[in-house]
Amino acid sequence: MKSIMNLAKFLYENWTVILILVSLVIGIVKKTIDFKSQPREKQVKAIKTILKNTMLDYVTNAEVEYSEWRKSGDIKRSQVIKKIYEDYPVLSKVVDQKGLEEWIDDTIDESLDSLRDIIEEIDNKTDVE
Repeated sequence: MKSIMNLAKFLYENWTVILILVSLVIGIVKKTIDFKSQPREKQVKAIKTILKNTMLDYVTNAEVEYSEWRKSGDIKRSQVIKKIYEDYPVLSKVVDQKGLEEWIDDTIDESLDSLRDIIEEIDNKTDVE
């Protein structure tokens, strides 16, 4: 009987936390089911969008880390690719590795362009002030 009272007390004191956790789990399950029910092309497009955003972060970090080095583009690129494969090991199981690496290279180039645009925009705002 005491254990039932302890359980009731626990539920009473933590009902908001429990409700939030249950809602979170339901939301994750729903999103997973929605993602899995999409056609393969849509899934790949969604994953590529996430990877593009992540790679912009990796490129930015590599640029900062090797900012004082001259002619370090290859080192930065290999650092970004290494980080991608470390954080997303499932990519090593992709059948078309050559195509994947070409896409990664293209995305790194796009990320560099985006980074340069962001830096230029910041510099322009700083010059105006």
